[in-house]
Amino acid sequence: MLTASMWGQTAAGQGSAGPAKKLPEFEVASIRLSKQNGTSWQTYPGGRVVGVQPVVTLIRLAYEVRRDQIEDMPAWGKSDLYAIKAIPPKSSQSSRLKYRTIFPREEEREMLQSLLITRFHLKFHREFRNERAYLLSLKANSVEVKLKPPKDDTAPPFVSMHPYGLKSGSMGLIATNCSMSMFARQVGVFTKLNIVNRTGLAGSFDFIVPFYISQEEEDADLGASVLTGLGTFGFKVKSVKMPIEHIVIDHIERPSPN
Repeated sequence: MLTASMWGQTAAGQGSAGPAKKLPEFEVASIRLSKQNGTSWQTYPGGRVVGVQPVVTLIRLAYEVRRDQIEDMPAWGKSDLYAIKAIPPKSSQSSRLKYRTIFPREEEREMLQSLLITRFHLKFHREFRNERAYLLSLKANSVEVKLKPPKDDTAPPFVSMHPYGLKSGSMGLIATNCSMSMFARQVGVFTKLNIVNRTGLAGSFDFIVPFYISQEEEDADLGASVLTGLGTFGFKVKSVKMPIEHIVIDHIERPSPN
């Protein structure tokens, strides 16, 4: 099992050789315990962030892992909700954001990492474990014709999973202005499977992957249904064992006062 420690205010690649990159920070950030029912997360034009989330979800957003890949989180980190309001510096790329989105971009993720380190005093290490993963690649002359250039390349990148079609159980993975890396990551979030992009495709696309899941079986397997749909769409899905990243919490505190 491979491990890499993460201590202090440095970029996510701290375990690698060479000088660590200092993380960008929000210019202003407010954190308050919230009694709101339900959660939310939005980044508005200009980069202003407004959301209510538990700390475990902030870590998921900041480090691009699933919740089940975050370990040793104290109970309050899963249950307590925090209202976050943050504004990036005017000199940042985030301040030039033109659309509203629920998916943080790279600079915003790094600002969230700074927030977790400085306000929640987060310390953790990474562990890589051999787990089942599914490599997503292309069948010859099958998928690329179904991937359309985005109708609006300024639209917020988005992946959703919704009923699609008239038949009961018909569903769709709907991607808008979406890179293949983002698509694979979000499908992993939906299914709790390790989905790894190996398509080699650059750029963003609009496309819909239909799939079917039985509405009559209580134990219907969403992951298996999605994998079948990906194959039918034209992706090649290969099951392998490979090292998968987990974040193990070493230390975290309730946030310091504003």
